[in-house]
Amino acid sequence: MSSRAPEWSGTPWDDDEVTGIHRAIGLLRRPFTPPLDDRLLLRCVDALAGSGAIETPVVLVIDDDEMHGETLRRWLGRRGFAVVVNRSHSDGIREAIAGQWDAVLLDGADVTRITDARPDLASRVLLVTASDVEGALVKPFSPRDLLDWLRQTVD
Repeated sequence: MSSRAPEWSGTPWDDDEVTGIHRAIGLLRRPFTPPLDDRLLLRCVDALAGSGAIETPVVLVIDDDEMHGETLRRWLGRRGFAVVVNRSHSDGIREAIAGQWDAVLLDGADVTRITDARPDLASRVLLVTASDVEGALVKPFSPRDLLDWLRQTVD
């Protein structure tokens, strides 16, 4: 009995195909989050809000710094939060007032515009700022402090 493997009769893969396969396997091993347009995500959140279909806390982040907003989206997403980032303060405030949010994080925006229009959100809005303001999360802040506030807020 021969221990020799049967001969391959097909065409061998070239290096580009092997690299592509390795890349695909690497992607499959990572948690996959498809990129969603924030507007589409907002429509989905609004459609499901109040229906009981969403059990994941939904957080609106209003921050004009793209990198900061994306970092928060990824970091909080890995900790069980659905995060929508709006880079425009005026649009973000309108979305905060119109949408169904478990929490709202504002980077230097006018908190009173939201809380005056939506008193029910008053305890769920956190100002994130570089200034020392009472009740605000001061930059640079500890991610643990933010996570603690969010968990207390959504529970």
